[in-house]
Amino acid sequence: MTDLKQKILTAVVDDLQSIEAALAVHLNPHFKLVEQVAGHILFAGGKRLRPLLMVLAARACGHLGDHLSKYAVIFEYLHAATLLHDDVVDGGELRRGSQAASRRPRFLARRKRGGDSRNDQIRGREIIARS
Repeated sequence: MTDLKQKILTAVVDDLQSIEAALAVHLNPHFKLVEQVAGHILFAGGKRLRPLLMVLAARACGHLGDHLSKYAVIFEYLHAATLLHDDVVDGGELRRGSQAASRRPRFLARRKRGGDSRNDQIRGREIIARS
């Protein structure tokens, strides 16, 4: 690791730990499968640049406090959702060198029990329309 990278990581280590904790605390979906897939994507590794940049930008604008990481994780959740969408729609096999969430056995077994992807899309649209 370079000296500059080490200095940066040392300066933001508390923020990164706060972000990791907030990600774990706020991952509370209604369905176990969603928790498993989201957990796989969120905790498979990553730099956490999006939420970290949000925290640092907020501080640069004068916002202080422990609540920043709670809002910062929104960006990481949104990013994870786009990754899952890409994996499913594009049929990706790997994500960051590991098996894509959509290729994991639990996900595949659930999809087989739940129907084909066309029916899943229709059901998803119906749920969104009712919301």
